[in-house]
Amino acid sequence: MDWKNLQTVAAIASIRTCKQTGETSMETRFYISSLKPDAKEIMTRAREHWGIENRLHYVLDVTFQEDSSRIRKINATKNFALVRKVGLNVINSFPYKQKKKINSIAGVRRTAGWNHHFLEELLFTG
Repeated sequence: MDWKNLQTVAAIASIRTCKQTGETSMETRFYISSLKPDAKEIMTRAREHWGIENRLHYVLDVTFQEDSSRIRKINATKNFALVRKVGLNVINSFPYKQKKKINSIAGVRRTAGWNHHFLEELLFTG
């Protein structure tokens, strides 16, 4: 298979220590990239990628309880994952931080559930 514009194949080793148990583990991730072979740049980009991934999954798990979902039917898991991500995008595009007393994604969800006027504003603004 041709990898168009392939410049770099990189291996990045990460070492983690669990704060609760003190247990240390090492993992190696492999990347293919169109970046020039520059270790600092590749490391920066890899960290940016995982930072975005971790923030998204954390919000989906903590705010939307995605990991504890018991949905298992055919395409329902994919459909609900999509609905959660759309909901998160709607909330993130709404200037909720400017609203008094609402300072979190969970707060926006609660307020939308309690207040139909706020729900309409959330869905139809922007």
